[in-house]
Amino acid sequence: MKESYIVELLNLANFKIYEKVSLSFDTGINIITGMNGVGKTSIIDAIRMLVFGKSYFGSSDKSNLAYKAEFMRAEAKLKTSKEEI
Repeated sequence: MKESYIVELLNLANFKIYEKVSLSFDTGINIITGMNGVGKTSIIDAIRMLVFGKSYFGSSDKSNLAYKAEFMRAEAKLKTSKEEI
């Protein structure tokens, strides 16, 4: 059995350009679209940071801190499923 994790909810506070945002994801494919510089990659980087413990773009958590913010927070609600391979 293979266990997989699905992100159901992502909450960000003072994470890069996001002062406060809550994003919910459906099971299956989710598409993130938008103009350049609106934070699409920041969403993916927040998930990466939660999985691997660090950002793709910097070794320090300070690189994820929003401008003039004193703290940042990234939280995710995960759903697990076991699949047969």
